[in-house]
Amino acid sequence: MTTPIKLDQSTECLKPPFVAFAADCLAEPAVRRYLYQLQVTHNLSINVLLYSIWAALIEQRRLRYLDISRLETAIQIWRQHIIQRLVKLVQRLKTYALTAPPHCRTMILDVQGWVEVEIREANQVEQVLLVTALGLNGSLKKQLRSKEQCLKDLCHNIVQYYKFKQLSLNDSSAKELTELLALLTVDYSTREIWENLEQSVWQLGLSKRHSQRLPLDDC
Repeated sequence: MTTPIKLDQSTECLKPPFVAFAADCLAEPAVRRYLYQLQVTHNLSINVLLYSIWAALIEQRRLRYLDISRLETAIQIWRQHIIQRLVKLVQRLKTYALTAPPHCRTMILDVQGWVEVEIREANQVEQVLLVTALGLNGSLKKQLRSKEQCLKDLCHNIVQYYKFKQLSLNDSSAKELTELLALLTVDYSTREIWENLEQSVWQLGLSKRHSQRLPLDDC
């Protein structure tokens, strides 16, 4: 599977493949913007989204509902007690910095930077927890998949995650997902991605969108 994401060859061997993949995805501003938007809008885990994408594109694996459940269970405690608390701390520091005197503001921003480094490292730990939950215990069987099958798996994995979170997929969210997935692979057009998302929504019984048209500028 050809993707525009290029792994850093100097560090790739030091990281689990998924952790390296996630780091490269998050290094792309446009990819990061879409992921953060989906996180804020639907309370989705960026790492689970990335794992679902990686499983289909790189590992050529289709995730079951039980697999998604195991992923969420594996990171639940870590996310609640570590990552979410660090994120809230950064938010409070940003608020304090707005009204702090200049000499205090510099110190607050320094602390904020340190905490953000801790968040990045905590996210890498979460990524390893995801790999341990599924990638290392043999619960998934890797098979050689055709280009068309990989796209079906990709859309299936994303929609499966939405189903687990009991979310519907409206036109706006589907457009964001389509544009995000188009950034991560050069093998498929936005029309192909959209149509396969539609098919996965129907196959998995997810709540349908309000419109059946394709709200994409290039379709």
